Amino acid sequence: MDKSPTNFVIRWARKRVIFYKRLIAKIKLLFSKKLNKNIALLTRPDIQDCYGHLIIDIMAGYHQVKTFCQKNNIKIDYYILPTKLNFQKELIELLQIDKNQIIPSESKIAIQAKNLIIPTLTSDYDIVDYRGFIKTAVSMSPLFIKDLYTNLASKAKPFRKVFLKRPEKSNRNIINSQEVEAIFEHFGYEIVLPDTLTLWEKIDFFSQIKCIASMHGSGLNNMIFMQKNTFAFEIFSEFYHDKIPQTIAFIKNINYSYMVGNTPDTSVHPQQENVYINPQKLTKALEIINSKIEKK
Repeated sequence: MDKSPTNFVIRWARKRVIFYKRLIAKIKLLFSKKLNKNIALLTRPDIQDCYGHLIIDIMAGYHQVKTFCQKNNIKIDYYILPTKLNFQKELIELLQIDKNQIIPSESKIAIQAKNLIIPTLTSDYDIVDYRGFIKTAVSMSPLFIKDLYTNLASKAKPFRKVFLKRPEKSNRNIINSQEVEAIFEHFGYEIVLPDTLTLWEKIDFFSQIKCIASMHGSGLNNMIFMQKNTFAFEIFSEFYHDKIPQTIAFIKNINYSYMVGNTPDTSVHPQQENVYINPQKLTKALEIINSKIEKK
């Protein structure tokens, strides 16, 4: 063990932080709201405001809780869920949970429940080093997520080819976006900003897609609504290669391809990198994907 003065201070500070967190938790319990009810916790602070995680992780958690309660004859009285963003409210409506059964996760009240039911984490995680930045990354997800929205999505033959834009003020954008979009349009792709669609509209729209293409981001998690034997083409920045969309594609039996662009500015966190896409390489990639689609 390193016994240098610097590490001693770090260890001491960590112990103090843990001590005060426990103390604050005990104080909150003294003033907590006691509910003699069964409560399901379906969210986590690190995922609840991210659309891509919400439609997978929270929906999968609800599926687990529902299955567990049906097998054990348990009735859930309240659900702890996020409610401040539109897509969070839309998911609650989709789940047909009574508003009176919702405890907003953003509220600061402490609660003591008769039984607190917490689903297992949807995915296994690895610790990954992205250009010197440490981050968790999904390594595995359960096969049951492929059926989360099966009963809601259209079964009609998919026909659309769609390239997803990212919001202009978001991170991880394409530097030469106009040039890239023109190439996709040349190959018959619709250019769509998914943020303009409601959750119900996304379920219907993405079930009609036979090939989806996008810069890496939550938009690609909409593959969960797509049908099997369709296609997905993911664009990565140079140093950030998260595999959540690839995992979804594998589970949903979607043919997956990707390409990696160039990141000229590495002063930001890898997760925020913008990317330059070589037009000739993109054109060649789309020609290959087109040939695969035509063979189906």
